Amino acid sequence: MTLWPISDEVTVQIMSDFYEAAHNSGNAPEALAEVQRNWLVKLRTDKGLAQAVNLAGPFIMSSQGNREGIPGRQNAVNIAAASPR
Repeated sequence: MTLWPISDEVTVQIMSDFYEAAHNSGNAPEALAEVQRNWLVKLRTDKGLAQAVNLAGPFIMSSQGNREGIPGRQNAVNIAAASPR
């Protein structure tokens, strides 16, 4: 899910990296954060900060259900674009 529309081409590239990272790590939220950081760094170098945030920043992950063994607890994980380190 994204917070705003972005190009299909960029979405395919980022989602491909995300699914590979999530499969390898078994932790989807951490995988999304890592992929976003990597893309922010790459796009910032290639296109500038504003365009990097516009393209890599809008992806979020949301889930509902039991988390950490607490019945009925709902959890939404929003991974916002952060400045590259």
